[in-house]
Amino acid sequence: MESFLASDAPGDLLYIVSESDEATLEAIKDIPVAHYLTVPDELGSWPHKIETGCWAAPAEWFLLAADDVTFLPG
Repeated sequence: MESFLASDAPGDLLYIVSESDEATLEAIKDIPVAHYLTVPDELGSWPHKIETGCWAAPAEWFLLAADDVTFLPG
């Protein structure tokens, strides 16, 4: 998330987090650019979480990424 914020990339960040992940929810709740979607733990898999995020996000296109992606300015 830090690299996205530092990159000045256009668009919004939708962070998909499991409902039991209290540490992540606490860490992201005060970041103004980040929208987050809480999903039930039973979804479990990354593809199911992404599908839920795609249905919930009001956007025409998406970049799907995990926490191993680094955004760079420009």
